[in-house]
Amino acid sequence: MNMMQLILAIAYTLIVTTLAIFVIYRLKVSVSREAGGRGLLYAGAGFIVGASLVNVIQALPGYLLWFLPGVYPYIDILEFVLLGTGAVLFVTGLIMYFTFWGDRDVEVANHLEKLKLLDSLQQESRYPYPMMELLERVLKGLLAGLDEQAGAVFLFNRDKRTFVLATAVGLKKEEIALLEYYPYGHNIVSQAIEDDTAMITGDFRSLGGKAQLAASNYRSILVTPLKSGTRAVGAMLFFSTEERRYTREYMQITAPIAEWLVQKIEVSRLTRELKRKDNELTQRNRYWQEFSRRLHRMLESSGRMLSPAAFTERCLGLAEADEVWLLGLVNGRLTVHGGTKARAEFSENFKTALVGAINKRKAVILNQEGVGDDGNAFIARSSVFCPVGEGDNAILLRKNTGAITLHPEDLRLVETMASVAAIIIEGVSVQGMSATHKRGFDAITDVLKMSISLDRPDDDIAAFFANVVEICTDEDVLLLYRRANGRFKVVQSKGNGEDVHEISLGMGEGTTGKTAILRIPEALATVTAVEENLSEYDEENRIALRRLFGERERPSFQGDYPVVFHDRTDYILTWYGFGEKTAEHQDRHRLLTVLVGLLNLRIELLAVADRVSGETTASPLTVPEQLINEVNNDLSAIAGYCQLAEREPNLPGDVSGALTEVLKTTERMAKRFRGITLGVDTGAAKQGESANLNDVVRAIFTRNSISGNLHMIGGRPFEVNLVLGEIPDSDMRRDSLIALLNEACQVFTASVSEDEIITISTYTREDRIYLDISRHRKNFPPVEPVARFGRYLPPEQLAGQIADSSLLKLLQAFHGEAAVDRYSRVPSYYSFRLPLTTAAKNADYEIPAERPLTILAVDDQVVILDLLAAMCQSLGYTIVTTRDSRKGAALYQEHRPDIVIVDYAMPEMNGLELARHIKAVSPNAPIILITGWGVELDQRQLTDSGIDYVLHKPFRLEQLSDAINRLKKTSPNR
Repeated sequence: MNMMQLILAIAYTLIVTTLAIFVIYRLKVSVSREAGGRGLLYAGAGFIVGASLVNVIQALPGYLLWFLPGVYPYIDILEFVLLGTGAVLFVTGLIMYFTFWGDRDVEVANHLEKLKLLDSLQQESRYPYPMMELLERVLKGLLAGLDEQAGAVFLFNRDKRTFVLATAVGLKKEEIALLEYYPYGHNIVSQAIEDDTAMITGDFRSLGGKAQLAASNYRSILVTPLKSGTRAVGAMLFFSTEERRYTREYMQITAPIAEWLVQKIEVSRLTRELKRKDNELTQRNRYWQEFSRRLHRMLESSGRMLSPAAFTERCLGLAEADEVWLLGLVNGRLTVHGGTKARAEFSENFKTALVGAINKRKAVILNQEGVGDDGNAFIARSSVFCPVGEGDNAILLRKNTGAITLHPEDLRLVETMASVAAIIIEGVSVQGMSATHKRGFDAITDVLKMSISLDRPDDDIAAFFANVVEICTDEDVLLLYRRANGRFKVVQSKGNGEDVHEISLGMGEGTTGKTAILRIPEALATVTAVEENLSEYDEENRIALRRLFGERERPSFQGDYPVVFHDRTDYILTWYGFGEKTAEHQDRHRLLTVLVGLLNLRIELLAVADRVSGETTASPLTVPEQLINEVNNDLSAIAGYCQLAEREPNLPGDVSGALTEVLKTTERMAKRFRGITLGVDTGAAKQGESANLNDVVRAIFTRNSISGNLHMIGGRPFEVNLVLGEIPDSDMRRDSLIALLNEACQVFTASVSEDEIITISTYTREDRIYLDISRHRKNFPPVEPVARFGRYLPPEQLAGQIADSSLLKLLQAFHGEAAVDRYSRVPSYYSFRLPLTTAAKNADYEIPAERPLTILAVDDQVVILDLLAAMCQSLGYTIVTTRDSRKGAALYQEHRPDIVIVDYAMPEMNGLELARHIKAVSPNAPIILITGWGVELDQRQLTDSGIDYVLHKPFRLEQLSDAINRLKKTSPNR
């Protein structure tokens, strides 16, 4: 019996031990180190095995004799305790172990769901959203997918070494303000980017910077760096109020999203960079085209030398100047060579500035300040002095309505015109000069007229050389070198020398070789200097030149003038003068410098145009003026009659669609033809033409820029941020928009301190254009778009909120409304709501409630008169027409019409002359001038003639209606 008990005890022990080992091995408890309940399983198995061992001991023979009888009950209790404790521990360990893996399964399922959400986020973000919108969408998607409370995305500004808050979700305004400009330095965000590793922190203040000043509820923050190679792009931050919320698993989840987002940001950055480069190239092309157009206009001549007065008239508008003068100093006294006004009034300050410009040999700006009604100083007048030639002369550009902003391109054009002015002044001062000098002026005209080929320039340079030969005397020596195999060989010459074509100069050999490298003219004005230079030449070249000089005296003057193609000197013109003729040599040197300079300028302009357009154009396309006028009239008639036909209420749908397509096609034809007739598109709208609001904003703040974001507004400097949204084109006039924006900015900033930031915002809402002007202090966010909360009122209800009546009149002219901050002593915002079109919005155009309006139309083209008659009759007006401008003056006396419409180009008496005649009879008579694209209108001529409105062909019915509605109230005959 005892043996049987022993066997059963041993078997029980083996079975228990085997089962415990099997359960632990099967559940892989030893492998899963992070699993819960592993210690309890080991302890429970140990206690159970211990209880089975006690049972084995009890079954051994003689066991009852080992201890005193009173001990055995305690041993039984110990066995029960070991067995019970082991069972409880083992079962508890199993429960904890399975609970851990159950939670892990749920967590894995949650992570898979989050990854699906993130994958969906990536798919959605493939659409071409703007960068800031993309960042906001990605951040919101991440927060939703990860069940997080708040987040932010920083972008790194490499120039300022700061992080800029691109977008934030869930943060308070105070927290956003503290993080708006986050410094790069000793903080966790910078460390995460430098180490290219995600970082975790437990407190908002630990972010550093201004964030350490704020108390926040966030107790766990994850920083994920955004880095492309070695380039720091920015960082993503996630905020949670739970402590120790973020783990390494979060880092693993956000890491691929961060890499993908970096690629998106880099692609967007490269796209913007390419677009910026393209815009720069386009702007440069426009500049060169405008430069060429203005230079051609200023220098075009009928074969005679321009007078100083005529030259200054052509320079009007250069650097926004409304006065131009050619001045000089003769024996210390100020001399006026010519100007755009009959009488010049210059103070001693002008003489001092003139002397300074001449002595420094560079442009000098003189600003004259004034004091406004508010006591603030402003620049009332600005003048620019630019030295002319080598003498004591200068060209003066004066702007009487503010400061002149002289850009590098403007300065280059001014300096070019100053070089031409030097020749004009010299020509005036030597009216009795010799025929040789007169031929020099003809040579300048020939250079301006000559054709130039960039591909095969030899014939053109040969023709240029022939022109230069004409201005030289018989004793002068003239050589033309051409580049070949790294050396310069003589290809043409003026002078006797059999071996002159054997002359071959190396780069840097004498002043001629140095000119090839430096690409600037060189001059030696003494015999000694020329001799020293010739000694630097190779012996064979020196001998050939000596033979060329022959019996002449040693040269007393040498000039070298490079001709540059594609940034390389391909030709060099060398001139040798003889005898003691210092003044004559200096005159000829200046003349050759101008000739070669003009040639190089034309070559450079052609090269720029060739690089941009891909083809070289020898001369601009010209279209006869008569053809321009006829096409203008035909396109106007087609567009006008299409609009009239579209107003028929019972028009079939297919016919209406056909008319719409014809109208669109006509407008496209007009746009293309306009590009042809203008020759080059300068990109600058005329004052009377429509313009995009964003273009006007950029133009104004580019013109008043001081540096960076600092701009002048109302004579004071302000830091200005431009937030320009996508604005559609409208029919708003450029000059009116400029007046509205200037007046609004000056009125708004009148009481604003200069330490505040001004934000100009544009955007659209429900077919309306919005212009917001707001102020805010640094480290505070700007005002949100006012359209979301502003109360907009018409101008007549804003008199108590905006005291400036001129601003209200401008707003009324746009049919606009405004919202003004009424709760601050100094308003924090102005917001203007403008319609997409300033024309009448109703389906039926405005018709006077009084007697029918009478209109007189004068145009020599029947097709335009018929169109005007049809349009005016459809609007309910009475119209009188005539093709004879002189008869039109008589008809005005007879009918006394309310409004007069005249064409610009008419025989006998043009539109401006007819307008002056009518204004002499009735000074307040409203007059509309109709003109086509090919006509350049001078604003001063329009004002002097009394033109009240300019209508460009082809015009729409609503444009004509709007013009009539604007002017009918001012008619003295109503």
